[in-house]
Amino acid sequence: MTDVARTVLRNTAWLGLGEVVIKGSLFLTGVVVARGFGPERMGAFTVAYAAALVLMQILAVGQVEVLIREVARTPTAAVALYRGALRWQRPMAAATIPLAAGLITWFSRGQIRW
Repeated sequence: MTDVARTVLRNTAWLGLGEVVIKGSLFLTGVVVARGFGPERMGAFTVAYAAALVLMQILAVGQVEVLIREVARTPTAAVALYRGALRWQRPMAAATIPLAAGLITWFSRGQIRW
């Protein structure tokens, strides 16, 4: 097996394992919420989770795609690009935590009605 094939195989295995862990954790969280809190709170959890996914896509502003492209162009720039991305992500995360806490409080009161 060549070094490239070995690297691709190792990276694929780690990425796959990471996805399994993330998706499995989300599945177990959904089961715990549904069993422990009932249908109304499961609905609130689902809405809040979907809103968080949309918000994270907006806050990412294409950073993942840009980092992939730029690292492919210049592999030695990976560390500087990563640090630059962290400088952007930390303030955005700090700004959204109060918003998320407020939304959690709002959802938990059952104020969302069709």
